[in-house]
Amino acid sequence: MGSAWAQLLEQPSAPTLQAETPAAQAFGKIQQPFPRSYMSNETAPAIDNLHPNFRTDPKLVGGFELTPNLGIEAGFSNLYSQGFHYVDARHAYERAGALGNHGFASHLAAKVSVPVDDRLTAYGAAGVAYSLRESAAKDKTLRDIDVGPYAGVGAKYKLTDKASLSGEYQLQGDTGKKWSNDTNANGFSAKLKLGF
Repeated sequence: MGSAWAQLLEQPSAPTLQAETPAAQAFGKIQQPFPRSYMSNETAPAIDNLHPNFRTDPKLVGGFELTPNLGIEAGFSNLYSQGFHYVDARHAYERAGALGNHGFASHLAAKVSVPVDDRLTAYGAAGVAYSLRESAAKDKTLRDIDVGPYAGVGAKYKLTDKASLSGEYQLQGDTGKKWSNDTNANGFSAKLKLGF
């Protein structure tokens, strides 16, 4: 008849808790120990994907969050943004969704975000703007360039986990004075963002 041998294993002892050093406590409070990158289309509505005859001119924004409150940001948009509009089939650039066909507005800026409370965040940005306008004259294309200060201030209010309301004012150099109706890069904009 066989016999079985049983052996009791020694249970590992629970680790003892030691007091953290001040340096370890400070590091533990850092929410973001390294830069994070981001990129988005600030004007992309869901309907663009549902109805091919309409389109919204994009406003592309990307950057690095160096800390939770400080970042470096770059932006690009059509010099004259039509917003949500009907695609004119007579223009190939409209059908293809070409960016900057008649010019563009861009910027590079430092951005500071300040949380006011759990739902409201205010932000400001300052940097340099580079804008280009193209116009046709007889057999050639004329280019006009503007380099100047960029400034932006705004706020974002979180309505729910999937909805937010934001407003922003931007100044892109001297484009408003120089090119008047050929640009709408300067001014106030508001946005309601809904997620599903």
